[in-house]
Amino acid sequence: MIPLWKRIFVLFAIAMFLSSSTLYAGWGSKGKCAEKCDKRSGYGKLTKDLGLTKEQEGTLESQRKEFRDKNKELRERMMEKSKELKEELDKPAVDNAKVNRITEDIKNITGEKITNRVNKITAMKKVLTPEQYQKLQQKMERKHKRWNKRKGKMQ
Repeated sequence: MIPLWKRIFVLFAIAMFLSSSTLYAGWGSKGKCAEKCDKRSGYGKLTKDLGLTKEQEGTLESQRKEFRDKNKELRERMMEKSKELKEELDKPAVDNAKVNRITEDIKNITGEKITNRVNKITAMKKVLTPEQYQKLQQKMERKHKRWNKRKGKMQ
């Protein structure tokens, strides 16, 4: 049996990793500066490179906002649960039942984040042509390689 503190630590680490990672498929959450950041980050260039129609752009933009809002809500819930877990673990007498409920909530939120990410990708695939989606994947792969190289990660 793995000690409770190790299980909690692993769950917390997974939760923090998932909550801090950007959404796959190129259009992550940008918060307050969404429109300004889009111009600087190359969103407009990406839409031209993929050869999106106006209809595709509109559909993807509305999907993007929907998934961004959902992910924001999930991140906020995750932070609340993480704070709640920390507070419970900091108490002199830890209530294991409450800790288990909180970690179960964290696991559920993590599952919701993964489901949201998968839903985003499948929704994009319905809008993009297979060629556009393949081109997007190639661009994202290059972007991730550059990002990992800057962060000192090996491929």
